[in-house]
Amino acid sequence: EGGGSSSISSLMRKITWLGFDMDHTLVQYNIPNLYDMIHRLSVKNLIETHNFPPEHFDVKFKPEIVGKGLIIDFETGDLIQVNPHGMVVAARHGLKLLTEEEIRARYGKKAWKHFDSSLKKLDKNPAYKEFLTHFDTPVQHVCALLVEYYDLKGWGKYDFWPKVLQAFIDNFSANLFREKRGIFFPEIQADPGKYITRRPQLARWLQECPKKGIRVFLVTNSHADFSNFLMEFSFGKNWRELFEIVIYYANKGTQFYSPQTPFIEIDPSNCHKSAKELAEPPRLRGGRTSGRQPSSHGDSSSSNGGGEYIGGNAHVLEELFKAASATRAE
Repeated sequence: EGGGSSSISSLMRKITWLGFDMDHTLVQYNIPNLYDMIHRLSVKNLIETHNFPPEHFDVKFKPEIVGKGLIIDFETGDLIQVNPHGMVVAARHGLKLLTEEEIRARYGKKAWKHFDSSLKKLDKNPAYKEFLTHFDTPVQHVCALLVEYYDLKGWGKYDFWPKVLQAFIDNFSANLFREKRGIFFPEIQADPGKYITRRPQLARWLQECPKKGIRVFLVTNSHADFSNFLMEFSFGKNWRELFEIVIYYANKGTQFYSPQTPFIEIDPSNCHKSAKELAEPPRLRGGRTSGRQPSSHGDSSSSNGGGEYIGGNAHVLEELFKAASATRAE
């Protein structure tokens, strides 16, 4: 009945807890610079760790060939785009765009074969990789180069993903931030303004939330030291005052709270030390990245309001608004 903005306003009036992801939600990256850097570290890893020839892979990043939501099909080597019904509507093999005739010859006019069995259910499948974040999207260019190289060698089987993944392990492992190793962390530490945007206006908005009866929390998969670095640059030294709860290393995407994964309170003087284990997470229980969560101050799904978690994955946000629409219809 009044479009997206009225839906958001209606939802906000019911919320007593509002949670945010950090990367690409609160912390805003300079996407062109980030993509270029991730491309460079991926190429460097392929050449230095896996001995791929520099003349084939050491090329300038092409942002026009990548995009969130695309899928690399490891059986065909194609980078594909599917519509809401699962039909392949665009495809690229290596750096070459496929024509409509070529797409129909490969995939027909029906749903892609993995659409109903796993993609629609958000299940992982080793037959393909779906790119959903700004961290993995830029490696689509590297994947295209690998497809062309595999074709050149006549290898046929596009089994290169573990090699691509190795670049992430060698650059994004948590210990590398404090050790200043790899490319990703050292480059951001040396010049944060090249990669991160300061957000004073958002800081002021977050300060207003408690005045409206909304408690704000932050849940991130990143470790405390890197999170503190990013948040301090984005929001200032007193950024923690904007949040009632901050949860690091949350393992979102799995079940980030269960009896098998206890909450540990961090020593404020040293984020690498644990102060104590908590029997219950402070004012937050449950383990899903969206939906209503009970709190120790009462059930937030009651008539007093609800709690929602907003992350960087569009699938989660879509489900949130579907649930809100269903509630209004009832």
